[in-house]
Amino acid sequence: MQQAKAHTETVEDTGEGLLMRSKLDDLSVWQSVRRFKRVGCIAMLAAFSASLDGYQINLNGGIVSNAGFIRQFSTSGTTIIAGKYISAWGGIQSAGQTIGQVLLQYATERLGRKAAMMIIWVVLTASVFAESFATHWQHWLVAKLFSGMGVGMLQSTMPLYLSEISPTQLRGFFINAYSFWFVLGQLFASVALNRLKANDPLDFRTPIYTQSGRIIQLTRVEIMTSTLAVERQQAEQNSELGPWAVFKGRNLIRFIISGWPKITQQFVGLAVFNTYATYFFQYAGNKDPFLVTLILSSVQLISMIATATLTDSIGRRPLTVYPYAVTVVSVLCLGIIGCFDYTAKATSSLLIFFACLATFSTTGASAIGYAYAAEIPQQRLRAQTAGWSLAVSNCIAIIFSFCTPLMINGSVKWGVKTGFFFAGTGTVAVAIAWFILPEVARRTPAEIDEMFEKKINLRKFDKYVTEVQVHAHELQDRKKVVDEV
Repeated sequence: MQQAKAHTETVEDTGEGLLMRSKLDDLSVWQSVRRFKRVGCIAMLAAFSASLDGYQINLNGGIVSNAGFIRQFSTSGTTIIAGKYISAWGGIQSAGQTIGQVLLQYATERLGRKAAMMIIWVVLTASVFAESFATHWQHWLVAKLFSGMGVGMLQSTMPLYLSEISPTQLRGFFINAYSFWFVLGQLFASVALNRLKANDPLDFRTPIYTQSGRIIQLTRVEIMTSTLAVERQQAEQNSELGPWAVFKGRNLIRFIISGWPKITQQFVGLAVFNTYATYFFQYAGNKDPFLVTLILSSVQLISMIATATLTDSIGRRPLTVYPYAVTVVSVLCLGIIGCFDYTAKATSSLLIFFACLATFSTTGASAIGYAYAAEIPQQRLRAQTAGWSLAVSNCIAIIFSFCTPLMINGSVKWGVKTGFFFAGTGTVAVAIAWFILPEVARRTPAEIDEMFEKKINLRKFDKYVTEVQVHAHELQDRKKVVDEV
């Protein structure tokens, strides 16, 4: 690591200029798939780790409706766990995610990606043990803290790792593959909970042992090193060095953009139709809330397949802004349904439909949030910016994790009308996203750096021809002439 940093400091311009974009970056998507088969396999194996992430999140979120869990942790004589306990558990998990995302970035920079992954494994293992032996609501609180820390660490490390090893044309696909496996893990959790309910409703401690493999690290040394050298030169000129460089100069707007897609997912109501989906539909009077969450998980899976295949061709911006707008309309409709008898068959079906629509649109847009967190920051600040931006998102998630159960089943008892609240906050968040989210699909880190340094209009990134592109084409043309001679 130190040798690599030392080499970065001594990169020189050879006369033809630093290599900031390779001719391989101009390959089509399918040409890249065929050429980088080995990298693709490694990236997909790395992304598979997210299935544990999704399984952990959905299992310890949906288990609150398990009869055995309710018997163990609820107040005597009740058939549903009090909102204050659900609120505390959800809040502490989001707090754990924030802690994990902030702290692990320092280990990632100092020890490398593989060491960070081993730390994640240890923390997640600790959370599983705590969940397995919890007998009181305070014990479950500790388990949720460790669970949140492990999930937060994985979320801030794996998309970053995938962006670093992936070819430019496939970067969005592999980062979204992380979210695909995350959703599949959620689906497995819903199936497991549903089968437990059918076979033994009072059982919630049956262990499922998982295995994890090793991950190989690859680098694209020349272009990454050149980009880092130019970034450091610009940072020195702009006084953007030091531990707080993330919040200085143009890095501040890059930090805001990196985190905004994930922040928006909180404001459009993710807690209602995802985190607390089982609790929400249980309160709404649905007789089989587990089946509903199973349906929602299937919808998420379809959404992720569509997003992963389209994100590098259609782009990041349209697949983020427009789906979030659809989500706002969906939660507004949920609120309207709450004004009527939503336990009736017709309105109950309508409730599930809009929940599915919100889930479909938000899942893809939220997944692209990891791409923004990994691609927008300067390469030298990527780990810190990704960690801090995701941490800010989870700070907001902490607020909604505490508030949402109380909105649904607290003293105010908004119930399904909670959709009105998130329609309002979501409208503001999506409007801001429209103005600040740029298009960076198939752009190299050097090109992204150039556009930010030149202060190009954020909504016009996709049309701008960078000097990096021009210089790369000139070098390629010059090489062709030399080869012909």
